[in-house]
Amino acid sequence: MSTRKTSRSDEPAASYDAAMKELEGIIAKVENPSVAIDELAPLVERGTALVNYCRQVLLRTQQRVEVALEALDAEEATGRPATTGDDEDDDVDL
Repeated sequence: MSTRKTSRSDEPAASYDAAMKELEGIIAKVENPSVAIDELAPLVERGTALVNYCRQVLLRTQQRVEVALEALDAEEATGRPATTGDDEDDDVDL
């Protein structure tokens, strides 16, 4: 029975900023002509996971902004505070 080491590509990023910083480091390594060929696949896999994570964060943020803007529009149209339907705290957890 072989034990498989958990890849960093399986680990979620701590935050959007951390993911972007890590992604920039990966890009620098991949662009370096002296990078070992054995390192390329894991670097590209991790980079892909980070790009997907960042896309998800951006999409969720865009959706939240759209909801907030729609609430503002409704508020202006009716003259009453609108609710977004989100009872959670308004702090952004990215």
